[in-house]
Amino acid sequence: MSLTDTPKTREQCRAALESLPDTPDRIPAIFLAHGPDAYLAPKPPIPSDPFKGPIFNWAGREGPLAQFLDDLGPLLLKKYKPKGIIVHRLWERKPLLMDYYGFSPELYQVEFISRGDSVLTQKIVNAFIAAGIPARPIQITEPRGHDGRGYDGPGLDHGVFMPEDIPVVEVSIDESLSTEKHWEIGRALRIKVCYLIISGGLVIHSFKNNGASFNPERAGPVLHDFHDAITQAVLIKDPAARREALHALTNHQGFRVANPREEHFIPLYVAAGAGDTLTGEDKDGETRILADFYGMSSFAFGL
Repeated sequence: MSLTDTPKTREQCRAALESLPDTPDRIPAIFLAHGPDAYLAPKPPIPSDPFKGPIFNWAGREGPLAQFLDDLGPLLLKKYKPKGIIVHRLWERKPLLMDYYGFSPELYQVEFISRGDSVLTQKIVNAFIAAGIPARPIQITEPRGHDGRGYDGPGLDHGVFMPEDIPVVEVSIDESLSTEKHWEIGRALRIKVCYLIISGGLVIHSFKNNGASFNPERAGPVLHDFHDAITQAVLIKDPAARREALHALTNHQGFRVANPREEHFIPLYVAAGAGDTLTGEDKDGETRILADFYGMSSFAFGL
């Protein structure tokens, strides 16, 4: 597959999702562009807004990512019927509930109910400890930071709005922000049970220049080059070469422009690591591009 053949329309993305193997006993790991909080807005803001306009117009309810996410959830649940969902997200020490700031009031009125799974949580903790990765469960009453409403208390990260009838366990990234460390975290997450692993983030996440990086029409050439480099790395068929190319992305000239801090980018390596041994001992699975939207790509690993 070339860069011109990657799924960019709703029909192409839906076809990519439909082509995923029907293997409920071997569910691929997903790197998912969770999108900005604009996705929750009921309508786009005034286009002339210099900051929110580029974000909402490309990534809000009227943009291509919203259509992809609308199709993604029902299809994954129907195809795999997971026992639970493990979400690896971008908080490090303290998970936040609505950790976004300066948006319209309706984005702070979203109601979302989920349930956890203490058994799955302990399996994940045990898997991390067995791999030499420090881990512990967070208590339900543990303070989890200050969010955009001025609220201090417990709650899941804004990227974990999941169906309430399936248990959801959220796992933090490591504060090292190391690509190698997060690859190993992904490998440790591959416990031998039928759970869906979603590692959520964004390959490009910068609020500089009034949010221009969130819109392909306003983003500079270096950002487009970086986006294409990510796609090319994922498309490499040889597992060793693909892994080398993925780790080399942090040396790309556009990496720091696209990610002033890499907490949104690093979940890519968790999903890649989780797919690393999915098809057998020390054997990397294949990859597939599910959606190739500028700055908001989604991939499946371990096919």
